Order: sequence, then C-alpha cells, then structure tokens
Amino acid sequence: MFGHVVYGACVILSNLVMFHKFHNVDKIAFVLTGLMIFAYFLMTFFESILGIFPQLSGIFSPMFGSWMVWLVLLFTVSTGMLAQHAFKVWNHCIINF
Repeated sequence: MFGHVVYGACVILSNLVMFHKFHNVDKIAFVLTGLMIFAYFLMTFFESILGIFPQLSGIFSPMFGSWMVWLVLLFTVSTGMLAQHAFKVWNHCIINF
C-alpha cells in the first residue's frame, strides 16, 4: 500500500513543481494542475472498485482512510516544495550578489 502512496506523492509533487516552474501561472494552469492531481485519486478509486488488478482491489478505502497516508503525503509534498523554494531563493541570492 505504501508503494502506491509514494507513487502518489511523486505525482502530486511533480505536478506542483511543473506548476511553479512555468511563469505563466493563471487560472487555466491552476485548473489543469488540480485536474492532474485529482486524476491520481480518481484512477486509484477506479482501480480499487473495478478489480482488474487483484493487488489493488479494495485498496482505496483503507489507504485514504488512514491518517498515516495523509501525513506521508503532506510531509513529502511540503518538504519538496520547501526545498524548491529554498533553491530558488539561493539562486536569486547568488545571481544578485
């Protein structure tokens, strides 16, 4: 189960990094990023209820019902975003020095 959570953290973090890297942040970019993140949860739900993959059958409810999963997602994504902003500030200080 936690391998799927790590995959979800990578999906969410990569979408947020792409959102911050492009400088044309407008409403459509915000909506598309939200849809890409929502697609992870939607596909996990569909894989869980359809039972195509026996390993993922019925995994959605126990996985996202656990507070530990949400804590891992929050910690991973927030740490990645903080590291990205720290790198951006560091580069700005080096360039303007």
